[in-house]
Amino acid sequence: MVKYDKKIWSWMLYDWAAQPYSTLLITFIFAPYFTSVVVGDPILGQSLWGMMTAVVGLSLAVLGPVLGAISDTSGLRKIWMAFFSFLYVLGAYSMWWAFPGAESFTFILVLFGIGMLGMELSQIFVNSMLPEICSENDIGRVSGNGWSLGYVGGLLLLFITLLFFAENNAGHTLLGNPPVFGLDVSAREGTRAVGPLTAIWYVLFMIPFFLFIPENKVKTSKNVTFSALKSLWKSIKKLPTDISLSSYLISSMFYRDALVGIYSFGGIYASGVLGWSITQLGIFGIVSGIAAAIFTFLGGFADKFFGPKRVIIFCISVLILVCIL
Repeated sequence: MVKYDKKIWSWMLYDWAAQPYSTLLITFIFAPYFTSVVVGDPILGQSLWGMMTAVVGLSLAVLGPVLGAISDTSGLRKIWMAFFSFLYVLGAYSMWWAFPGAESFTFILVLFGIGMLGMELSQIFVNSMLPEICSENDIGRVSGNGWSLGYVGGLLLLFITLLFFAENNAGHTLLGNPPVFGLDVSAREGTRAVGPLTAIWYVLFMIPFFLFIPENKVKTSKNVTFSALKSLWKSIKKLPTDISLSSYLISSMFYRDALVGIYSFGGIYASGVLGWSITQLGIFGIVSGIAAAIFTFLGGFADKFFGPKRVIIFCISVLILVCIL
């Protein structure tokens, strides 16, 4: 039985705090807005968005293994988390500068990509902390519950955004009113405010994480980067003989890349091809968020009873079937 003390709740609140970057900015609000309104040319906007996603992906491929090794050998993981949190907030806030037809859209996209990179890399250090705050048998359960809580957080902020901030082409929110606080509809300030709102949300709900999650007890060496690279090289040398690990890494690469494609271009496709408005995308996001929250919560139980491999195979099979249909 999992004992949900303040450490576990604080760890799960990371997902609650960070998920809106994926839900609101990458998929349902900022990506369609950027490609269609900021750039003004949907084809060029989609190309630029794809290039940004590719650069972030390559950066993750290079930095991820090194930082993963550092997270295992360093006792200063909160400092790394503070740095990546700064990148997250910077990237989210950059949406406020994304005026319709802004000439500096490339600069804005670079900042947003940096924030996206910070969000992804922070997960390395967050995940490395989980074995220290719960038992090995409960890792899947706690991880699934945290993931589910994250979707609930993203869903709640998306709902708030649609009700009071993000306007459609007619200048109205989901309630049929102009954005709150007198935000300028012609400058799309209601939609742009989603960026600062996401940044504030993250800062607020990350406070328990930094207060209550214990730091790594491993003594940090003076040459932590060298030690991490040495550890990484040992792992790489094992790959030819460790078929299980090699198979996992290769399969993980393919299915994670597929998920990135779905998340990064799902909203853009719905906006550019299907002609959905920000409000319609948001409603779809709410429905998707409810489903995701339910099934990630159930996934934590499934992991405990059936094991992670069977759960992953089942979920990937369902995802493949849905994409084909």
